[in-house]
Amino acid sequence: DQVVVTVNALPPISAGADQAICAGESVTLSGSGGVTYTWNNGVTDGVSFMPSSTMIYTLTGTDSNGCINADQVNVVVNALPNVNAGSNVVACENDNIILTASGANTYSWNNGISNGSVITVNEGITIYTVIGQDLNGCSSEDDIIITGWANPSISSLPINPFCIGENSGSIEIEIDSGSPPFSISWNNGDSSTLIQNLYADTYDVTVIDENGCQASSSVGLNEPFEPCYEQP
Repeated sequence: DQVVVTVNALPPISAGADQAICAGESVTLSGSGGVTYTWNNGVTDGVSFMPSSTMIYTLTGTDSNGCINADQVNVVVNALPNVNAGSNVVACENDNIILTASGANTYSWNNGISNGSVITVNEGITIYTVIGQDLNGCSSEDDIIITGWANPSISSLPINPFCIGENSGSIEIEIDSGSPPFSISWNNGDSSTLIQNLYADTYDVTVIDENGCQASSSVGLNEPFEPCYEQP
């Protein structure tokens, strides 16, 4: 008598090519070369899942003959870049600051800003967002909050010298807005809102409020056209 022993080849089970993803992304593992598949680590064939770390997954496949073979695939989970838009800034309006992010390879700011650009501070609160991408193609974002204090505003009332060549002129300024207390500085050394006994000249004043924001003005004190005459 005779008996035939058939030796079936093992199925060419393939777990697919190795993959690299970014943290927080999903991946789908699909086997081929068999009829039924079983993955380790609770993975279901053809169903996406989110790996928490880099891991090697093993696939066991069975063909129609009941023959079993296995394969492995490596899934690399790359960490997201630690993008930093910089510390929040409090400044005066019209001040210039530089927006420079770090922690990635390339950066994309909102509002069409390029990394390292100089921006002008506006009054109020402005939020700038940057997305940074590393060499693995992974990206994350960060915000920087720019708080802009309004500069004080001032107006002036020059009082021309009473007599030509005499120091009898005065200048008074009014601080129309800003956050008191104020620091007043004239180029002649005075520090009050009313300066007197002035010759005809140009006087510069700078007012700084409690936030460090300032307003400046140049006031011209002209000699009168009338000749000097005695005050009644």
